[in-house]
Formats: sequence, C-alpha cells, structure tokens
Amino acid sequence: MLAPANRPPPVVTFPLRDDELGVCDTLPDRNSTGATTRITNATDQRSLKTPPSVIVSWNIGLRGLRQLTDPLKPFDQQASKDEHGVSRAKGYGSVQNLLQSLGQHVNVVCLQETKLGSAHDLTAETATPKGWDSFFSICRLTQRGKSGYAGVCVYFRKELMVLSAEEGITGVLSGAAGDAVGVGAEESESAADDVDPDRPKADPGKRDTRRASTTSHKMRSRFTLDRMRELDAEGRCLVVDFGRFVLINVYVPAVTSSDPVEAATRAAFKLDFLDAVTIRHESFLAQNRHVVLCGDWNVSHKPIDSAHAPDIKSKLELNSYVLRNPGRFWLSKALGEKFHGDGGGDCDAPCDTGRKTLPPRPDTLDPNHKPLAHLIMNPKPLVDVFRHHYPTERGAFTCWNVSAGAQLTNHGSRIDFFLCDKSFFDNFVVRSGVAHGHEGSDHCPVFVTVTNEAFRYVGGSVRHSDGREEKETEKYAKYSPPASASSVSFAAAGRQTSLAGFFVKKTVAAAADADTGFPSQQMLPEKRKRGNTPCDVSIKSFFKQAGSRFGEGGDTVEGRTPPPPPATTAYVPPSAASVPPSAVPTASKETVDAWRRIQARQKPPVCRGHGEVAKVRKVMKQGANFGRVFFACPRPAGDVRNGGDCGFFQWAYDRK
Repeated sequence: MLAPANRPPPVVTFPLRDDELGVCDTLPDRNSTGATTRITNATDQRSLKTPPSVIVSWNIGLRGLRQLTDPLKPFDQQASKDEHGVSRAKGYGSVQNLLQSLGQHVNVVCLQETKLGSAHDLTAETATPKGWDSFFSICRLTQRGKSGYAGVCVYFRKELMVLSAEEGITGVLSGAAGDAVGVGAEESESAADDVDPDRPKADPGKRDTRRASTTSHKMRSRFTLDRMRELDAEGRCLVVDFGRFVLINVYVPAVTSSDPVEAATRAAFKLDFLDAVTIRHESFLAQNRHVVLCGDWNVSHKPIDSAHAPDIKSKLELNSYVLRNPGRFWLSKALGEKFHGDGGGDCDAPCDTGRKTLPPRPDTLDPNHKPLAHLIMNPKPLVDVFRHHYPTERGAFTCWNVSAGAQLTNHGSRIDFFLCDKSFFDNFVVRSGVAHGHEGSDHCPVFVTVTNEAFRYVGGSVRHSDGREEKETEKYAKYSPPASASSVSFAAAGRQTSLAGFFVKKTVAAAADADTGFPSQQMLPEKRKRGNTPCDVSIKSFFKQAGSRFGEGGDTVEGRTPPPPPATTAYVPPSAASVPPSAVPTASKETVDAWRRIQARQKPPVCRGHGEVAKVRKVMKQGANFGRVFFACPRPAGDVRNGGDCGFFQWAYDRK
C-alpha cells in the first residue's frame, strides 16, 4: 500500500495517464511500436516495467447500452442543453468507442443496467468488438415494465484467459449451484501460494467433490428453488473465473417504491440477493480462492460516502445510522466491522435500535430463519478498496440525480465500489479511484489497477511486473473461451452478413457476386426501351398546354381526344355586409379579470433563498401525489453554500 503522501489522486479523468495508473517505472504504449514513457515520480517499491491492468465498473442505466452505443448518436454530437444549461454528448456511436474512451490499459469492464430487452438485441459489433469478448446476463422477466430492465455484462480483452463463467448468483441457471465457476481451483490456489506461501491450505481431496454440493446445499437451505430463480431472473449478476481470482459483477436491487407493500417486497428481495452474494463469495474464500466483487451496490457505507447523510456526532448515532438500513448493515458486517451497544461494549449482533424485523417469508424454508446478513460472522472480511486507499476522502461520489443538476454541485453518494479479500488486496491491487466527468450516465466509472500477475494470458503464459513472461502448464496452452462467451455463441450461430441476404434466397450468380464484390452481368435488370408501351411519353409533354396530351411529334396519343378545358369564373370577394356577426359573445371584463387571477396563481413564484423564478416540476412517482405540479428552487440540488438549491418547495394551484 502506498504512503499517503505519495498516493495518486482519487478522482481522475478517463482515459488514465501513465502516471495515474499507479506506480510504474516505464510504461509501453499498447498502440505504439515499442516506445516507452519514462515516469520520474515512481513511488512504489515494486518497479513495474509493464503497466498494471485496469478493471472498470460502471453503471450505464441512465441510457442503457443500446442508446449509449447507437451509431446515430456519435460522441462528437452534443444534445441540447437541459434546464441547468448542461449539454452532453449524445452517445459513443459504438461499443468499440465506449471501451476505447476508458483507456488502452483497461482490460476488464463491468457494466450494470445494460437494459437489453433480449438476446436479439446483441449483435457481433455489440458483444464482440475488435479485440474484446464478453459475457451478458439479461433480464428474463416478461411482464409489463420489465422489458429492457436491469442486466449486467463483463467485457474482457481476448488476450486474457477466462476459465469459466456463470450467469446469476445462486447457481440455479447453470443447472447446479456452484458447478459452473471454480474449475481451475487447484491451479488458482497454487498460483496464490507462490505470492503467499503462508496461506492456509484446504484439503485438496475434498475440493472437487464438495465444492458444488456445499454451495448448492447452502443456497437450497436458505431459499426455495423458486426464490433462487427469482433472484437470478432479473439479470443482476455475472461470476467470471479469471484463474487467479473470481470476479463477481453485481447490480444490487434498489428500494424506490412509495407503496409500502411493494417497498417491503423489494426490501426482502434485496436482502435475499445480498445473502446469496454472501453465500457465494464465502464459498470461494473457503476454497482459498481470491474474490473481487464490484458493481452498483445501491447503498452507501458511512456518512462520509453520502451527501444526504445526517450529521453524525457520536458512535451511537453512527450505529443507528448503519443499523437502520439492512443493506448498509450487511456491508458493514461483510467488511468485518463491529458495533457498540447501549452499554458501550462490542457486540457481533446488532442491538435493538427500533429497526423493524422482517416477517417470515414463504420463500424461506425455515419460518424462524433470520436473514443471513443479520447473523454473519465473517472470518475472512472483505476490503473496501477505495476506502482502504483513501479513508478520509470526501466528495468521492459515484452517483448523482442529474435531473436535479446534482452533479454540478457534487451532491451525490458513493454506491459503486470494489470489494476484495485481504490477500488479493495485499498481493495484487496497485491503486483505485473514481472517474468524475466521464459522460454517459448518472453514475461515473470506478476502477482498480492490479498487477499483471493477477491474470493468465492466452498461450499459457504469465506476465510478471518485471517484464518476464513465464510459460504455464500444457493444460492452458490449448485454450478456448467458455461456452457462454459471446464469441463462442456468435461462432456457433453464424453471422448475418447483410440484411438483404437474410430475406432473399441467393442464386449461384449472386453467390459469385459476394466473392468478387461486383454484380454479375446476368443479374442486372434489362434496360427498358422507350416507346414500347402505350403510356410512354416524353418529359416535354408535361410542359405543353393543357388542351391535349402530345407525344414527341405533337400528335395526340393513340388518337385520344382531350377533354375541353374547364370554364373559368372570376372570384368575387364577399362584401362586409354579407359576413354574419359572431355567435359567441365578447367576454366581459369580470371574466377576463378572473382568468388573469387564475393565471397569476399558476405563475411560478420566486424562491425565498435566491429570489429567482422557481422551476415547474411534476410528481412522476406512483402514489397519492402522482401527476401533481409543484414549484422548486431553480438551482441544482446540493449544499446552498456550494451554489445548490435553497430547498424552496410549493405545490402549484390545484384545479379541483
């Protein structure tokens, strides 16, 4: 871990410069011919001759993957300004451009809220851009409002070796829980032993026979099979085994409904999802596997991570702040934190702070079962990578309400972050950060940089930080991507070369055209000769006098007699006396004054904090006030001391 004085800044702009990757000595350019850039302020004790690999996590839910990469919306075209005067790029034009915008040293990109309707939305350009491969998890729900909902994906460079991948967190989609990911456990552990010889060793004779059954047993003991399918039906998780570590990309559910019943249902769903994450990552840790979790967690940890948090002045208030939110409490326990009760002593279980206990649910087999997050005793706590590097950094938010202009005042929360086990952090992680200002969503990308030893590379080699490249076992010399990889799926299904070829049956001549690139003479349409049909006339006939239709020689066509021209009559304007008076009486002065008073009541008032005309807004969330119009301060959301809104609010005139 770097000393605080030498630590690079936490907030950066993509693409990363060489000196922002972490601590490097010389960094070769991926696009150059071998030239290197000398970094003079190298601060790490490990002098790296090759650049670290960057892993990025980004929620793109504001637009979704289709809109963000629409070819008709390139990055050089700006959308019109919003009510706060902000103009944004329309998109990136392609997935290739989006990935390139993150930088040449980015090797893995985890996206959340892709919002794809089905697998038919995927094309070769979207799923397998040049130099990249991918895994996708798409929402399977078909009811109204769920199409194009949630969804996650993982892009990785084709030079990286992926041993296996799995869609979902419970394992039910792979046929047997835990059976898809973890094939390379023996080699992964041996590689970890090279950098950490003191790691506790698991029984190698039991790893293969009990790994899947243990995870499956824990899942089925906690949930019914239907509940497991529900947790994985929304496309919220991908588990990818890179050999030396397992990457878990998650999009944790949010509770946003104002309906109490719906909110309670989604809160239970969120906690069950987090419990499944606990079962899964702890099973990997029990196998002595390195684990990296990233994504949109839809919860901020401490008050320092949210601009909306109250002012905390005591440990008791901090405990209450954490315990009031089950998701926040789950995160705290996963990080190995303890809490203080009313007596001031440490306790592993939360004290009674007024938090409601969730009633027994039909999806839980044991009616007296408490959610796993409430009883977790984590022997191997995870590490919040960013907070471990920057424990006191304020304003490192990753999500804002852009409709309220909150990004202009940095009034947001940090709900996107990386978690990993302590051993992986100590041996592979170089640095972390957030990329404010990267356009495309209401979230910003977050990233970690890791040493190249964290990955295996196609060809059975390991790239070390000192530039050495070491060959591995013959097992990985003949590598092929997992069956769920997009490259394998498109290769098995075939690729559509053209839209016309999809609908039209090709002839032999057409097939020859596809090879040569030029149309064959036999397939060209015969040129139509003039005068071979009765209706053929020249263009000059359209400019002749309207008495008869003339051909080229001035004769009538086939002896037809043209109709006589219509008789013309002069237009006579009506006299003013012939216009009848209006049947609608003129409005009285009292009526006009009444309408003016109504319009004055509907006119936006002036906010009390800044004396500026308030903006008109409408309640869009379902509830008792749905559709009502209100007035609010025109300034962007945020602290008034930083130019944010003054909190002015007033309901508009209700026409009842």
